[in-house]
Amino acid sequence: MSGATFAHNAGLDLLHVPYKSSPPALNDVMGGRVSMMFVDILTGLPHVNGNALRALAVTTKDRTPLVPNLPSMQEGVPELRHLVVAGLFRPAGMPKEIVTRLNAEIRKIVEKPEIKAQLATLGMDAFSGTPEQLGTFVGEQLVLWERLIRDAGIEKQ
Repeated sequence: MSGATFAHNAGLDLLHVPYKSSPPALNDVMGGRVSMMFVDILTGLPHVNGNALRALAVTTKDRTPLVPNLPSMQEGVPELRHLVVAGLFRPAGMPKEIVTRLNAEIRKIVEKPEIKAQLATLGMDAFSGTPEQLGTFVGEQLVLWERLIRDAGIEKQ
């Protein structure tokens, strides 16, 4: 999705080569059989540090402290910002008081400085919110991705 969106927004004609997982794709990029790929920072960074890959940018809004000299894609392609977000979901019929209690306890954990620091070492920005905020975010993402898929002409394979 990142590659197709990038190609569309940058006006490039790139050939999509599907892989079932990152390791074989990384092998083909490092072996020169494929020219580029989008990969999560934790998977790609060891190969960048070992000089087997050259990182070009991160897809987050801002640069990452893990590689502060690496630009964000938004510096060159402002429409491209892809985040990986982890949210806690629950069954539809869960009682509101349980949802409220779980949310409160999880927010206490996520907001602890030591948890934020540990997540930062993984390239993650820790933040928490209400169930309603997560629902709004998910709804916005569905609209965004639907538009990106349509605009880029991505079809199910």
